[in-house]
Amino acid sequence: MELTDRLNERASLLAVMREYLSGHQCVEVTTPVLRSFGVTDPFIASIAAFHGNDAMGFLQTSPEYAMKQLLCLGSGDIWQMGPAFRGGESGRRHRSEFTMLEWYRCGWSLSQLMEEVLALMNVSASCLSSVADDVGSMLSASVVHTTYRALFEERFGENPHRLDREALIQLSRQELGSLAQHIHVATGRSGYLDALFSQRVEPELVVPTFVTEFPVEQAALAKVSVREGDRVGMRFELYCRGVELANGYEELGDRRALTLRFEENNRSRKRLGLPEMTLDRGLLSVIDQLPDCVGVALGVDRLHMVLADANGLDEIDSTSAL
Repeated sequence: MELTDRLNERASLLAVMREYLSGHQCVEVTTPVLRSFGVTDPFIASIAAFHGNDAMGFLQTSPEYAMKQLLCLGSGDIWQMGPAFRGGESGRRHRSEFTMLEWYRCGWSLSQLMEEVLALMNVSASCLSSVADDVGSMLSASVVHTTYRALFEERFGENPHRLDREALIQLSRQELGSLAQHIHVATGRSGYLDALFSQRVEPELVVPTFVTEFPVEQAALAKVSVREGDRVGMRFELYCRGVELANGYEELGDRRALTLRFEENNRSRKRLGLPEMTLDRGLLSVIDQLPDCVGVALGVDRLHMVLADANGLDEIDSTSAL
């Protein structure tokens, strides 16, 4: 594809996303890309920025924390699209710098948010109709809603919420072979679950599939609830053609609970030999004021890749050579 065609295709995709959200009572905002705090999540690497020898802060892995501060201050429904940065991300589907679309809805349920994600994907597929016919057909005919547990049990015959770490180590060795040797010896349940799910389940999620009720260790900043006797994170991920496209939460607005999660993340980082991260005091100081809301982050580059039936980001990235 010629450079001008790629540029026009991407411009059309961004335009319809902006038009959809702005036309559905959601306000566009812009938050800083460079902030004082990185994230504590041991599986996400924040990139530090320096001026000479002086640390300036971190390039943001997502606009989540800053946008939640706006929500706490009374912004109402908001969205933002722009660059996000994560260290150590490279490959066909990963970049250290990528484009993220994130938005929040106050008073909505996760089900309502999933419906809106589908609506946004539909308009996105329509604007790229010359290459996105297959995805458009799938969206109209065969969207799947399932749980993490159901997929895990179907593939491995085990309830993921009830396997202890030793059982997960054995299952990983059995299912992943030599790949299991690359899992850090100090990783917890979450690391083994992530390896098993990403390597053996995700590639099979070809039609658009919403996966809900993740293991409690992967709740991140989502609320936790009990489903069929298991404590689960109230969040979803959307997959299509074996690619994770979006990640949504029923947002947790409890300072004490979030502080405990951040502190546990730092303990995990220490076990893994990673630097501990200073907790984001700005977010924690206001998070108790977070309204009842749901939020979702969508990878724009990955969505473009899937809609264009591309095998990797290089095929749709007009700036890879810059």
